[in-house]
Amino acid sequence: MDNKAINKQIRSISNRSSLLLLIFLVITTSVNCFIVRMSETGSDGSLWRNNTFLSLFREFGLCLVVYPLILLVYYKLLNRQNGLKLKDVFAKSQRSKRWLLKWAVIAIGLDFLVSKIFRLAVGRLYTGNKDLFSSGEKVYSSNTLLAWIVYAVSLLIIAPVFEELFFRATVFRNNEPVGQMLAAVITGVTFGIWHINLNQITGAAVIGVFLCLIFAKTRSIKDVMLIHGVTNLIVFLFEFTRLQFRDMSSSSDKMFMVHAMFHKHPVFSSVLSLLQILLCFLFIASPILLIIEIIKKRKDFGINKGEFPYSAAKKAVVYLTAPLTIIMYAAIIALIAIRILK
Repeated sequence: MDNKAINKQIRSISNRSSLLLLIFLVITTSVNCFIVRMSETGSDGSLWRNNTFLSLFREFGLCLVVYPLILLVYYKLLNRQNGLKLKDVFAKSQRSKRWLLKWAVIAIGLDFLVSKIFRLAVGRLYTGNKDLFSSGEKVYSSNTLLAWIVYAVSLLIIAPVFEELFFRATVFRNNEPVGQMLAAVITGVTFGIWHINLNQITGAAVIGVFLCLIFAKTRSIKDVMLIHGVTNLIVFLFEFTRLQFRDMSSSSDKMFMVHAMFHKHPVFSSVLSLLQILLCFLFIASPILLIIEIIKKRKDFGINKGEFPYSAAKKAVVYLTAPLTIIMYAAIIALIAIRILK
């Protein structure tokens, strides 16, 4: 097979993944624009001014109606070249629970560690709008039970299920012929920038790569859904518990603040303390475990190198120069730039 035919095949793989991403991007952006428009024009007391209703409309409407339909159409009509079937990803895991726990610690720990380093670096270098790097607390500042239930269902169930079906089960599997490591990096980085929120991009990219590699080994989407859900659970518990202490966080007396926290909210304070301990453990354990794994398996990680006789760098260049891929990345970068400049 000559280079021209190889390039055509790699770009075909790239275009298939990017087509799906573009469809999702267009629909998501359209829905968000519609919500903003309705929110701005809605009268006082209108449901379109209610953050909880907007979250219900966006998350449940997109993830429970639009996204499943698009995946169905993709697998039925647009996926004929590689013959992938969505039902195949629900197979029994090919790895032990111990192996899965080890790599879950690595993936989750590096997610939070890289995000922490990024935020610290940005905090020193960036003097612009700090809201760009904030979490979802502002949206749920009403602290109502319904708002938190909606947020919990979205973060802990809907996101892990549909993001994994989309990125790992579909995009990553489509990209595997270029090599599992390269496919993991491309899919993971795309997963990161897909979030657009600068607070999530780096961590999501890191865990996105590891989730692809874990899926490559287990061939079970349920395993990566579980790891994704646990990661989001930690984020949710941090956001929820910290929000309970927002009236105390402005105090300059740290000892007084800690005493006040445990006096007013002993349960939430205990949960937050345990989360901090867990985070410290993950910060230390994840890089150590990864280094040990690299040393142990420095010759062969058992990763499929793909079907094409190119170096990883050359395959990446060909993949990233596919027309739909260029358009897709340009669109995401434009949305990130708009968010920064807004």
